[in-house]
Amino acid sequence: MNRKKPVYILSCMLLAEMLTAPAINADASGNPVLMLRANGKETYTAKAGETVYISYEISGGSSWSTSGIHFNYDARLLPAGDNEGNIYYSKGESVSDSLTVNVYHRTGADINKNIIRDNPEVPDISPYVSPEQNCIFVTTFAKENAGTDGTLIGVNMTIPEDAQEGDEYKCNFWFIDSDQFTDCGKDSAMQEYAFSHYSNCTIKVGGNIIKGDVNNDGSVEMADIVAVAAYIGDSKANPLDGNAIIAGDVHNTGDGLTVGDVLMLQQYIADITDSPE
Repeated sequence: MNRKKPVYILSCMLLAEMLTAPAINADASGNPVLMLRANGKETYTAKAGETVYISYEISGGSSWSTSGIHFNYDARLLPAGDNEGNIYYSKGESVSDSLTVNVYHRTGADINKNIIRDNPEVPDISPYVSPEQNCIFVTTFAKENAGTDGTLIGVNMTIPEDAQEGDEYKCNFWFIDSDQFTDCGKDSAMQEYAFSHYSNCTIKVGGNIIKGDVNNDGSVEMADIVAVAAYIGDSKANPLDGNAIIAGDVHNTGDGLTVGDVLMLQQYIADITDSPE
């Protein structure tokens, strides 16, 4: 990841002006798929107070240059930032040195107050934003098709400490006429594909789960290892509920219970690792 950079607030009146880039190299570019992910997953189960990495990713074997994409995040999430309201982002592996990336942020409350009602000449974006959703706008520019598959940008967001089990926090793309995702040849088919092939992400709050504490007795011990091993051996004879599986899934989180989880828990109990995950 590159060095974190501050995100400054930009008026939506300026968005269209950010989307003009030189077109020099018009090579074919592929079919981009846009994705929002929470810790790399479409649906991520978290706990109250946990910090989750929200990433904007691209797949499909495409190469691209110019883009302007909006996505919202639940306003209850707290993005990393400074005391002046600026948030921070990191550039990912899909960004080369020749690709310029800009990220802009506004709260949904600010957009609704200052743009939707007070600026009637601006296109109506009320179907996409609300005081309950904040907006991030990402633009890219290059003189060649320098963008590739991978993570474009990511932002750390923290779930409220008072979040309750079952709460959900959604992040979702939305598109207006001035948005773009294309190559230096301004391939309209590429943009149409991107705007119709995308996926959003959701953070779900689970119970008060201690990683490694499979039997929920407040500590991580040999009994938890036995429970995970038994489940792997015969899940029907030795079933575990959803929270127990989340607690035991400490290695490559998200792939279910495996031998890797047993080994990780053994290392933790033997003081080989400092954390069960």
